[in-house]
Amino acid sequence: MAGRSRAAGAVALTLAALALAHPAGAQAGCTTRLPISYSLESRFALSYRRVVPITVTSGARQIRNLRVKLYTFNGDLLGSVSRASLSGSAVLRLRLRFALQPGAYTIYAEGEPNASSACGPKHSSSVIRFSSCITSLPVSFPDPPGGYAEDYEGYLSFTLASRGALMRSLKVSVSNFAGELFGASSVRALFGSLTVNVPLRRALTPGGYTIYVEGWISAQPRSCGPKSAEQVLTFN
Repeated sequence: MAGRSRAAGAVALTLAALALAHPAGAQAGCTTRLPISYSLESRFALSYRRVVPITVTSGARQIRNLRVKLYTFNGDLLGSVSRASLSGSAVLRLRLRFALQPGAYTIYAEGEPNASSACGPKHSSSVIRFSSCITSLPVSFPDPPGGYAEDYEGYLSFTLASRGALMRSLKVSVSNFAGELFGASSVRALFGSLTVNVPLRRALTPGGYTIYVEGWISAQPRSCGPKSAEQVLTFN
């Protein structure tokens, strides 16, 4: 009986110690995952040189001791930012250790979203993808001009259509295969389709020509540079 009493006493002491370390109900009402979301101004990698501004939104009344980190899929730390407290939304400037490249990365965050510090820090992670620049101007030339060269007097008209992107400051030129310029024009903005009228500097002659279009894609950062597209024409 004495042995059983000692064993029961030891169990009681152990349970009492656990109760002191983890008070009853301290974990029951705790948020178990960090309630946080992110948004970026641009998903193009070349939009960011040294800093990635991330709009972070808290799903809790307050998140204390917030740390946000960006990792490659190989586990290399690319950048991080800390904030003592976050309520609502804020733009955090995540400073990069290396140049950002197109591809997929992991955003990892840690913080304390619960009012009670006994709940401890919580975590969250999500995958984010950064795109490379579009390599060519996304336009098409529906029903390009053709037929007899002598039918085109003064102007060469054709339809230029966007493949879904808004483009600005387009430069349009028409040259023969020897590189001689026959005419040029400009388009301020393109979304959908429009008719382009290129004034000719001289009359077209039978042979091959190229319509060359160069401009800026609005969704891309300026660091992506202008893009171009071509359409070959043949006149009898």
